[in-house]
Amino acid sequence: MKTKFVLLFVALSALVIPASAVSFSLSADGCTGGCGPGPFGTVDLLQVNSTTVNVSVTLFSNFQFPSTGGPHHAFSFNVSGGAAIVSSVLTSDFVYTPGGGSQSPFGAFGYIIDCTGCGNGGSNPKAGPITFTVTRAGGLLVSDFVTNADGYRFASDVINLTTRTTGNVGTPGGAIPEPATLGLVLTSLSGLWLLKRRKQIA
Repeated sequence: MKTKFVLLFVALSALVIPASAVSFSLSADGCTGGCGPGPFGTVDLLQVNSTTVNVSVTLFSNFQFPSTGGPHHAFSFNVSGGAAIVSSVLTSDFVYTPGGGSQSPFGAFGYIIDCTGCGNGGSNPKAGPITFTVTRAGGLLVSDFVTNADGYRFASDVINLTTRTTGNVGTPGGAIPEPATLGLVLTSLSGLWLLKRRKQIA
């Protein structure tokens, strides 16, 4: 009975441990005329320590970051729980622009990254990825990256290199656990199976 309780505790612990690395899909198409079937890329969040999260925005091979002006930015996001600082050197050609901005049709975001190295329109898009660090002295977690008032967590201005269509794509919520998180659960479940098997043999 005691062994069963320990095994159950291990399994439940594995399932409730918070993810330190989470990947979100840029899957919602907001381009005029459509940018093609999504998803268009991923946004990866990595918990470095209790105050720091690394962010990496990677577009899939047929898409790049343009600079089309208007309510279009290379990348936009929100953070709950008070102001955070976008730090570390961003990927070349990209800069943090304080003050937030709109990302039509996905609404407004508190933090935006712009592509200063891109040409006007789709003349000189950049492949990225965009990488940077977000910190907050009082603490910052992956879970603090929340949706905006319109229900979108992230948005990016992209260009389809085949059709030359441009526009914003977004993330309407849900997270996909990184393999490391899934691996923790699978390892624990495998351990449970082996312990049960050993007990049956004995």
